[in-house]
Amino acid sequence: MVITLTTLTTGQKGSHPDPPPDKSFPFPYTENFEEYNDTEQPKYMAQQLGCFEVHKSNDSNHGNVLRQMVLEQPVYWNAADRLKRTANLIGDYSWEDITVSVDAKTGEINGTTGVFLAARVDRGGVKTGGALGVFFYFYPSLQMYKLTSDIGGKSLLKSGVAQMANKGWNTLKLILQGYQVEGYLNGQYLFESDIQNVPLTGFVGFGTSDYGYAEYDNLAIYNLEKVTPHNNPDILYFIPR
Repeated sequence: MVITLTTLTTGQKGSHPDPPPDKSFPFPYTENFEEYNDTEQPKYMAQQLGCFEVHKSNDSNHGNVLRQMVLEQPVYWNAADRLKRTANLIGDYSWEDITVSVDAKTGEINGTTGVFLAARVDRGGVKTGGALGVFFYFYPSLQMYKLTSDIGGKSLLKSGVAQMANKGWNTLKLILQGYQVEGYLNGQYLFESDIQNVPLTGFVGFGTSDYGYAEYDNLAIYNLEKVTPHNNPDILYFIPR
């Protein structure tokens, strides 16, 4: 419905074209940020905490990147602001079994300690602080990772050493199938875990473990890659002769 108000006797009824039909979020989906100008925010991404802007990378291999810009804890407006993390969401809440990857780099000056890649994120907005899902946190300078079922990092599913960590850019990847997840770093297998107590569907997300500069590039969301069983290094296996 369009209502037209006017103080003029020559006013006429307004008109508008029909709205476009509903359609699903594009899938598969990739984003390299090359089509944007400096300081623009990319389409489809909904930043929940922090501020993410497109900037030119100092690395010629990456061109434009998406940079998290907030360096200090902001004034608290709601409970989510007390989380001391940044978060950006994208996608379709109905996404279930998918593969998602992103290149990430912490800032050399005023950089964040860690970055995360997430899937099946169940909420945002003022409720971001209680978001559940699958959160792959990576701390490059410490060569450590952790997998949690909440954005706050309190519900730990897995943690360990990430010896394949690079000093600069690193590629994080999650493969989700049913109640199973695999994590990869720079193309190498890092972990697998049961995810019985996380939502079965949700958004894709990425962000930082604290406030500071971090850069992201080459986000890719696509069809499920087959989950391959791996031996759990925490379990002693006996192989008969």
